[in-house]
Amino acid sequence: MTRPFSLSTTVYIMLEDIFNLFHLQSIIILYFYLKRRRHMRRHHRQLLIRRYSIIDRIPLQVRHMSRLVSVSDVDCLSNLRMDRNTFGRLCILLRDVGGLRNGRFVMLEEQVAIFLGILAHHKKNRIVGFNFLRSGETISHYVHLVLRAILKLHPLLIPKSEPVPNGCTDPRWKHFQGCIGALDETYINVLVSNVDKPRYRTRKGQISTNTLAACDRNMRFLYFLPGWEGSAGGSRVLRDAINREEDGLHVPRGNYFLCDNGYANSEGFLTQYKGVRYHLKEWGVGAQRPQNARELFNLRHTRARNIIERAFAVLKMRWGVLRSATFYPIKIQIRMIMACFLLHNFIRGEMANDPLEQAMDGDSQNIVEEEEHEGEFIDQVEPTSAWNNMCDELANSMWFHVMSASTDDGDLIPECACGKGNMRLFCAGKDATHSGRYFYKCPANAKHPNSFLWCDEYHRDKGWRTPTFVLNQCYQPTKKDEAVDSGKKKGKVFPSHGCGLCGLCHAEIRMNFILALIGLVLLLLLLGIIIGKLM
Repeated sequence: MTRPFSLSTTVYIMLEDIFNLFHLQSIIILYFYLKRRRHMRRHHRQLLIRRYSIIDRIPLQVRHMSRLVSVSDVDCLSNLRMDRNTFGRLCILLRDVGGLRNGRFVMLEEQVAIFLGILAHHKKNRIVGFNFLRSGETISHYVHLVLRAILKLHPLLIPKSEPVPNGCTDPRWKHFQGCIGALDETYINVLVSNVDKPRYRTRKGQISTNTLAACDRNMRFLYFLPGWEGSAGGSRVLRDAINREEDGLHVPRGNYFLCDNGYANSEGFLTQYKGVRYHLKEWGVGAQRPQNARELFNLRHTRARNIIERAFAVLKMRWGVLRSATFYPIKIQIRMIMACFLLHNFIRGEMANDPLEQAMDGDSQNIVEEEEHEGEFIDQVEPTSAWNNMCDELANSMWFHVMSASTDDGDLIPECACGKGNMRLFCAGKDATHSGRYFYKCPANAKHPNSFLWCDEYHRDKGWRTPTFVLNQCYQPTKKDEAVDSGKKKGKVFPSHGCGLCGLCHAEIRMNFILALIGLVLLLLLLGIIIGKLM
């Protein structure tokens, strides 16, 4: 027989403790299980309600998108700032190059429409979410996705610079061969913290970012650099753009941009003359015509450089987010500014008829991929005497062509004997012996018997009428004739013109003759009065 199993008191106590401990854990586990079960039931009911609400909203969302991009170009232009064809091409470009994809509930076209609506009308996320029947979180999520995708198109949407060719027929640009476009700065309001407001405050008291931009003849931006504080000067921003290696402003040597007097007249950046009429309102109806070479140069300079002002105006008219500060962080605001520039280039290249640009000159061109320039680039912004001489030469050439346009004697500029084209017009400097006298020089700077001709002598030998601006100057150095008469002025020196050919010399001779004639008449009258009294 087996011995019956018996437990001691200690074992019973241990079993009782284990049972009590297990019972407590069972109660805790059962409590959390019941709580989780109630939560899962409530979550399941919410999912059912959400599914029903999504199903109910889908027809409204589809109807809203159809009204934007499927009905007419008028509604698409008013809300998205581009026609339906351009919108479709942008979506394809963002899918293929930008890497943008359809979401679980939001299609790619709706994502792009949400982003364009915010840029065009500067709407808040809640308003856009109400229009598209989306939550604020969904709107914010896809705005950042589309923004990153558009910035990836930067190499594709920046056109290649095309200098003005020699045979250009555009009346605004044909005088600036080698010019790439115009460059200027604009201020865009931003929202920053109170600590950074003094740095972003402009001279007019606005909190803005100083944005440097350069555009070509077709109002497409070749370069833009947002992010600088509003208190920074234009020359400082330009110097930073030149010194950047990766995303800097690269100006090939031999080419240049048209700039205003806020920048230095240095290589690659041609400014107007200071102290001379410049702004277009000064050349309005009834204003006096240009009187010299510098005024003519400033007039043509401002007509050509005005392209950057019109580009800024169209850019801010198209995107309302640039007209007032947004509530995004400053980094996102800068990226949105860059996206506005890129989308402007895309619209300019794709849309044949844009209501905001119908009054602008130039035809739209397709997007050109950026290519590397094999020449040297300008790496500093410093004024030089050589660049100032080039500016003077360009102004004198313009003035010569205008003044000689009224003659019918054919081509007034002689062809060089070396056979390398027409000779170039120069003007003698202030320190030269024949200061202010115009002359022709070989275009290749070669030295041969006929490489130098005086302008007035060449026209006189040809029997042509000398241009007015040539006649209005005396080219001979001032002579110094000693007085031979006796008296207090004996031995003193008197200046006089001695060439006898220029307009000033002829005017001086005529004036001396008139004065002598008047003196003779007065003398005869005086003699007549004296004789009358004596008789």
